Amino acid sequence: MAEITIGSPAIDRPIQQLSSSSTRLTKNGLANGTGKINYFAVYVGATGSIFGLKMGTFQDNGSENYTSRDYATLGDVSPGFQSFSGLDVDVVTNDLLGFYMSSGYPVYTSDAGANSYSFLTGDQFGTTNTYSASSSTRYYSVYGSGATSKKWNGITISKWNGIVASKINNI
Repeated sequence: MAEITIGSPAIDRPIQQLSSSSTRLTKNGLANGTGKINYFAVYVGATGSIFGLKMGTFQDNGSENYTSRDYATLGDVSPGFQSFSGLDVDVVTNDLLGFYMSSGYPVYTSDAGANSYSFLTGDQFGTTNTYSASSSTRYYSVYGSGATSKKWNGITISKWNGIVASKINNI
């Protein structure tokens, strides 16, 4: 199994902004594999906490339309680096990492090379919706990692419990 990563490193960044009741999708660090995310990390600004945090994966349907694939409810998060392990969040190659908070201070930077992000008011986990594309670019300090799904690949079985079987591939 290979490691999957999604999002940008959860590090201290120079800008923090009070945000409330919105879902944001970062277009930096698309998922590099299909499997399960078992770890999320976030960096929260020193000015205050994040309340009601959810993080998860979103499928890009094109034209700023996204479908929530899976998520974890992480709750209230104190300032600084915070991590969450033991999660079980589905992810597919090229998914975006999304996060929702009822209010709080996510940190970001607009460094060169950052992509834009999309946003929509309210908790959009479990939905399919059209988002607004931001004209600004941001690296949000939200990150996830996990492992690709294990496959049986190219195994030939001639008999199973006395019954003739055929080749099993990519199950």
